[in-house]
Amino acid sequence: MSRFWGFILALTALVSGGCGESRSVSDAPRGGARQALAAPTLTSFSPTSGRVSWNDITLTGTGLSGTRVVRFNGVAAEFTVSSDTRVLAEVPYGATSGPITVVTDSGSVSSSSSFTVHPEPVLTGFSPQYGTAGTTVTLSGLNLTGATEVTFDGAKATSFTVVDSTRITATVPPGATTGNVEVDTPGGSSFLGGFTVLSSAVPTVTSFSPTSGGAGTRVTLTGTGFTGATSVSFNGAEVSWVYVESDTSLYVYVPTDASTGRLRVYNSQGMGVSSSDFTLPPAPRITGFSPTSGPAGTVVTLSGSGFTGATSVRLEGTSLAVNSRSDTQLIVTLPTGTLSGTFQVNAPGGQATSDARFSVESGAVPSLRGFSPSAGWVDTRVTLDGANFTGTTEISFNGTPATDFSISGDTRLEVDVPSGATSGPIRVVNTRGQMVSSTPFTVLAAPTLTGFSPTSGAVGTVLTITGSSFAGSPSVQVGDEYADVIGVTATQLTAIVPPGAGSGPVEVYVGGQWLTSTERFTVLGSAVPTLTRFTPTRGDVGTQVTLDGTYFTGVSRVEFNGVPASSISFTSDGRLTVPVPAGASTGPLRVVSSAGAVTSSTPFTVLSAPVVTGFAPLRGTSGTTVTLTGTGFTQVRRVRFEPYVEATFMVVSDTELRAIVPRGASTGRITLSSGSVSYSPDEFFVEAQSAPTLTRISPSAGGVDTLVTLYGSGFTGTTRVTFNGIPARYVAPSSDGVMTVQVPPGATSGPLQVTNALGSATSSTSFTVLPAPTVTGLSPTRGAAGTPVTLTGTGFTGTTSVRFGVAPASRFEVLSDTQLTAEVPSGAVSGPVTVSGPGGTSLVSVDFSVVSGCAPFITEFTPDSGGPGGTSVTVRGGCFTGTTQVRLNGTPARFWVSTDAFLSLTVPEGATSGPISVRNALGTATSSRSFTVLPAPVISRISPTSGPPGTQVTITGTHLTGTYWVGVP
Repeated sequence: MSRFWGFILALTALVSGGCGESRSVSDAPRGGARQALAAPTLTSFSPTSGRVSWNDITLTGTGLSGTRVVRFNGVAAEFTVSSDTRVLAEVPYGATSGPITVVTDSGSVSSSSSFTVHPEPVLTGFSPQYGTAGTTVTLSGLNLTGATEVTFDGAKATSFTVVDSTRITATVPPGATTGNVEVDTPGGSSFLGGFTVLSSAVPTVTSFSPTSGGAGTRVTLTGTGFTGATSVSFNGAEVSWVYVESDTSLYVYVPTDASTGRLRVYNSQGMGVSSSDFTLPPAPRITGFSPTSGPAGTVVTLSGSGFTGATSVRLEGTSLAVNSRSDTQLIVTLPTGTLSGTFQVNAPGGQATSDARFSVESGAVPSLRGFSPSAGWVDTRVTLDGANFTGTTEISFNGTPATDFSISGDTRLEVDVPSGATSGPIRVVNTRGQMVSSTPFTVLAAPTLTGFSPTSGAVGTVLTITGSSFAGSPSVQVGDEYADVIGVTATQLTAIVPPGAGSGPVEVYVGGQWLTSTERFTVLGSAVPTLTRFTPTRGDVGTQVTLDGTYFTGVSRVEFNGVPASSISFTSDGRLTVPVPAGASTGPLRVVSSAGAVTSSTPFTVLSAPVVTGFAPLRGTSGTTVTLTGTGFTQVRRVRFEPYVEATFMVVSDTELRAIVPRGASTGRITLSSGSVSYSPDEFFVEAQSAPTLTRISPSAGGVDTLVTLYGSGFTGTTRVTFNGIPARYVAPSSDGVMTVQVPPGATSGPLQVTNALGSATSSTSFTVLPAPTVTGLSPTRGAAGTPVTLTGTGFTGTTSVRFGVAPASRFEVLSDTQLTAEVPSGAVSGPVTVSGPGGTSLVSVDFSVVSGCAPFITEFTPDSGGPGGTSVTVRGGCFTGTTQVRLNGTPARFWVSTDAFLSLTVPEGATSGPISVRNALGTATSSRSFTVLPAPVISRISPTSGPPGTQVTITGTHLTGTYWVGVP
C-alpha cells in the first residue's frame, strides 16, 4: 500500500470495553436528560476459587459499567470493566474465602455463594536435613493441605503423604541432588534450601568422553554412585563445579591447571578413580626460527614442539599461510604489510610466543600518493596511500614521531596524529630509505564551544552553536536528544531542536570529545499538552508512572494532586515517565508546560507505605513465627530478615502480618517491601541453637572478595566470621550447616573462626589469601580482533580470564607469573585490559585501543521499519569491531557492537527514512535498502465525543495507516 504523508483518514471504531481499560463510561448523551441507572446484579463468577494476586476472576451480571469497587470478603481488589455485563478482578492480598461484592453508582450487590481463596503454603522446616535416596523426610509448615507435588532440588519425591495442614512426609527420590525442598499446593509454592543428599555408595568411574582436550573442554563421566558427588579432579586439579545429571552420569569442565592423569570423583562415601588417563595436549613452544629477517614473500621455518593441530600462526598479529607442518616444525610465508615482531602459534595445548623478534625488510624506498584527511586534531586517524610500506619503522608529523601505526598491505598504512605534533609534512621511513610528503598535514587546535543562540525555543528551532576547530561530522545533543546538524564551518554549527528534547545543556561531539555548554537551552511547548491516559493508576511513593498524550516536549512540571514530581523522563513528544513524589496524596495528575496545562479526568491513587509498629516475639531461632503489627500490610510483596534473607509470610489483614524466621537469618531489623521499603522499629534477635563446628572450607585459597563456603553446624545466629582475625564483610548462612563468606580487604593467610552466642569454632587448616593480579604493560597497545597482545604485570599464575573492555579474550596463555599473551576477541572495544584469577580481578590495568581489521559491510538488518526513541534494529554483516559511528539516513544513532558480525542501534529522534551506515577507521558501509521511520499517529477530531457502549465513533487525523489498536483511555 502506498504511504502518504499529511493525509486525512476517517477511521471508524466501535467503542467497547474490550478496546480499552476504562472503568467508567458516559451514561447519557451530551445535552440529553441523564437516565437513572439500574442497580447492579451479580449472577455468577468464574473460577470459583483461586490464589491471591494470581487468578483473574470473571464476574458476570448486569449494570456493571459503573463499577467503582470490587471486594473479596471485604478486601478491595484491582479490577477492569470489560462491559456492562462483565468485570475482571484480581484476588487481592489479604483476601479470605467469602462472598464477592460489587459497588456501582447505583448500589451494591454481593454474590450468593462464596469465593474460595487458596492460602499460600508456608514451609518452615524439614527433618532430617540430609539423607540418601529413599530417606523419609518430614516437612513442617502452614497451609499444606491439598499439596500436589513435593520436589528435592527439582526431582519429584518418590511418594509423599499429607498428614495434616502442617505436616507432609516425603521420600527422597533416586538421582536427587543437594538443594531446595519445595511444596506445591493450589495456593502456590514454598521452598526451603539446605537439604543435603548423601551418597549411598562409593563412586565408580567406568568411562569418560572425550578422552583428551584442553582447558575448558566439557567431559562427561559415566559410572555409579554419582548422587551427592562433591568434587571431581583431573590429576589432582579440582574442577570449580560438578554437574550431576543422574546417579550414573555427570559432566565437568577441564580446569586451567589440569595435567594428564587419572580422573577422581568424590562423594560422602569415598572416592572413585578412572582406570585410564585423561590426556591434555602439550603446550606449544617456539625454540627458534630461520631466517631472522627478510622482506614480504620470505619463507620462514619455525622450530619447537607441540605444533600438532596448530590452528594459526601469526607475526605481530598478521595471519601467515602455513606451507607445511609437523609437531616440531612449521614453514610459513610472509605476506605484504607484515610488521616486525614476534611469532605466535596457537595449538590445542595453548599459545606460544617466540622470544626473539623477526625483522621485516622493505622491498624499496617508500612512496606516497596521498593522505586523508588533510587536517585533524591530535589522535585523528590518518590514512596514507602509496607503495613499499612493508617494513616501515617510523612515521612523523613535522618531526614528531607517531607512537602507533598499522599497515594494511604494502600500499596503505594508518597512523594517529601524535601529541605535540604541529602542522607540516608527513615523513615515512622504512629499512630502504624515507620519503616526505609534498603537502603539509594541518594540525587543528582542540575544539571549543563558546555559546549558542537562541537560548530557548520550540521543537524545530534552528540553533546556532559557536566555537572553534569544528570540522568533520560533529554530533549535537539538546537535552540528551540527538539533533540534525545542517551546517558546519570551523567556528559555527547549525542544528535543529529535535522532538522529545528536554531543557538542558547543548552538547557537541567533535574531535573525539564531548563539549558541554555552560548555559541551558529551554525547550518551549508548541501547544497545550493533552493527557489521554496514565499507568499504573495506583502506587506508593517512588512508583514510576507513564503518561501518554501529546505536546509533552517543553513540559516543565508534573503534579500529583498539587505535589510536583522530582524528575521527568521523556520518551517522546507523546510519552513521559515520572516517579510518585514524597508527600503526594490521591488526586488528579496535572501536566504543565510553557503553552499551558492539562489535568487528568481520573485520580491517581497514592498507596501508603507499610508501617511496622511492633512485632512479637522479639527473639527466636530459625522457624519461629513472628507476628508484625502496623498498617498498609495488604500491599506488602516481600519480607526480609538480615542479611537480606527472604522470609515466607502471610498477610492476615492490613494491620497484621506473620513471617517465618528463615534459615541463615541474623540479628537485625525486619524489612517490608511494597515498592517502597519499611523497617521494624527494633531489631529481631536471632538465637543460636548450638555452638558452631567448622569441618571444611572451600576453596582453601583465594583473593579479596572471593566467596568461601564453610561447612559444619550451628551457623544460625552467627555473629562474626574472621580470616586470621580480620572480620569478613559478608556473612550468608544458607542453612544451619552451610555458610558463605567473603574474603575481606586486609585479610592475611591463616585460620577462619566462626562465632555465635554459644561459642566459636576455628578451622583446622589455614586459608591462603592470594594477591590480585596487576597489569602494568601491553605490547602492542592497539590492534584489530585476532591481534596477539603480550601483557606484563604480576600475579598471572592461575589466570582464569582476560578481558578487553568487557569482551573475554579469544585465547590466552600464561607464560609466567609476570607475563601472558592474549588474543583480541571479536567485538572488543577500546578500554582497559583486565586479568582475573584466584586472587581476584586486576585493579591496575592499561588501556588497549581496538582498531578495525577490515572495512565494514552490511548484509541485512531487522526490523525494516519502526518509530524513533525506542525501536532497536539489529544489523548483520562483518568487520564491526572498531566501529566509531552508526547513522540512519545521516542521523547519528546510539549503537552497541555485540560481535564482529552483529551490532544493534536505536532509531534516533529526528531520523528520517533511509539507509543505515556503519563506519570504522577503514571505511564506511551503507545498507542496500532503506529503513522506514514510521511517524506517530495524530488524532485531530473524534465524532461524536460521547455516547453509551456500542456508539460508532469516527476518528480523523494523520498517519493512521497501520493502526492495530483503538481504545478509550
